[in-house]
Amino acid sequence: MANFYCEYCGQKYSSVSALTAGTCSRHPEGSGRGKHKLYEGPEQSKYICEYCGQTYSSISAMVAGTCSRHPLGSCKGKHHPFIGGIKSRYTCKYCGQSYTSLSALTVGTCSRHPQGSGKGKHEPSM
Repeated sequence: MANFYCEYCGQKYSSVSALTAGTCSRHPEGSGRGKHKLYEGPEQSKYICEYCGQTYSSISAMVAGTCSRHPLGSCKGKHHPFIGGIKSRYTCKYCGQSYTSLSALTVGTCSRHPQGSGKGKHEPSM
């Protein structure tokens, strides 16, 4: 039987309809101000933050903390699960540079970022 997880709070549900029926305590707009959002990646033994590359044993453990490399600024938002999973190499979706870890990829600024050269971090492609 498949499990379904909320991308914002990490709660586990037995169906998508059960997940999307309730409001989320960790919704980006505030507690109870929006519905749970389906995490669309595979169920895994470890989850990796898309913004900083830290690994966690569960989505709920990941999204409990703030991320030092969040796009809104350091610690201004929660960690976000990378749906691409753990890989041997990560490639920036804007410039194509490749790194052996997601943390190495996301630490650098990207010359082809949509906000302008050097105005945003590399972001991983799926």
